[in-house]
Amino acid sequence: MAAFPCSQHFPSFTASPICTKFEYEQWLDDEKRALADYERFVQRQAESARAEATTAGGTKVAQQAGKPTFVERGLYWGDAASIYNLDVWRELLGISAVMNTASNIVEIADRLPGVEYCEEPMLDGPVCSDEQQRSAAIASLQRALDFVEAKRQNGGTVLVNCQAGLNRSGATLLGHLLRRRGASTHEEAVKVVHELRERKPAGLANPDLLECAMEVAGLPPIAAGSRVEWTLFPHQALSRQRAEAVQAARAARVTSSELQEEPHEGEEMADDDPFSMMTPVPLGIREVIAL
Repeated sequence: MAAFPCSQHFPSFTASPICTKFEYEQWLDDEKRALADYERFVQRQAESARAEATTAGGTKVAQQAGKPTFVERGLYWGDAASIYNLDVWRELLGISAVMNTASNIVEIADRLPGVEYCEEPMLDGPVCSDEQQRSAAIASLQRALDFVEAKRQNGGTVLVNCQAGLNRSGATLLGHLLRRRGASTHEEAVKVVHELRERKPAGLANPDLLECAMEVAGLPPIAAGSRVEWTLFPHQALSRQRAEAVQAARAARVTSSELQEEPHEGEEMADDDPFSMMTPVPLGIREVIAL
């Protein structure tokens, strides 16, 4: 029997100082598989290295190349760059479904095999100022939430994205988490909003979409001037309070002006009355002078 490399060359062989040809070939196969896994790992790391790009001046700037933000197991928060580099993140994070909430802006040209897609053309703006836009936003959120819930229930990993990865995707994630956790009060919703903003401080900045997400999750609207409004949108609450104060001041000035312009008793007299030009003179004083 021919002797092949022994355990001193290959520490994994400890049972016998001399290995057989079969053991040696098996060891080679194991090493090839391990090397292939390592090469794939190195390749993923190289793709992640897109995080550094060199500018014209030679300085390096951070670019995450759309790296999705982890929300919870099986759920990620992304933007347009996440979709454009989905081949990298799909392999690295195991993404099996994409909920694109900004299909009117973010176009998915090449769909990857093994990934399920759902697209909604949500608007990011004051959607509640128009009843038709508000209804469309709620309908889009409802369909988006149904898709995310269905894929997660089947054990999938879902990436929710919009263009900037802030408001439309954030509202979808908020509605999904509220429904998934059975939130029934504004206090519970505030906790979820803060949890998402810890991951993206600039996220969920659109109060209209946030309100729509809460409505889809079964929560009542946020009352103007309430503690919840001050907690979630302090700048908006302060601006609204200032606007109300300005309107109240204008109304007070108008009322005061109207009171000053009211005619006094006895003001409307004949043109030949010498006292008619003395404005305003109460009637009682005129009677005293006449006497």
